[in-house]
Amino acid sequence: MDIDLHPMLSALPMGLVVACVMLELVVLLRRDFSAKLSFVLQVNLVFLLLFGVAAFLSGYGASGHTDKAFLAAEEAVAWHHSMGRIFLFTLIPCVACRFAADYGTQHKTFFRSIYYLLFLAVVCLVTYVGFLGGDLVFNRGVGVMIGA
Repeated sequence: MDIDLHPMLSALPMGLVVACVMLELVVLLRRDFSAKLSFVLQVNLVFLLLFGVAAFLSGYGASGHTDKAFLAAEEAVAWHHSMGRIFLFTLIPCVACRFAADYGTQHKTFFRSIYYLLFLAVVCLVTYVGFLGGDLVFNRGVGVMIGA
């Protein structure tokens, strides 16, 4: 039995990004919760990184299902893949800057500023990549089986 895990794995980074945004807002608005929630935010960022890598790699397995599609739009799949790669390679320095800002001994403000810029890019990219994936499935029929 051939199971495609990409749809399931690709939903996790989107949910974790929403959780990270909410945690960041609480940490920024309520300084009394900052110490406790900062650790929770770091755990969520590590899970986001792990599941982001898993979702990206599972996309290679999902590309094997495109031959069973109603229409296989190769350019749209390639664009989705490229944007997923940009998301992944933006996420890695984002998480690294967060840890450098929290545990580093120098330039904490610099790393925190870079983190917030990269985190904004990660939020935009995960939204766009999710939109592209939804467009591939729901509008173009990529990965949708023709017969039962």
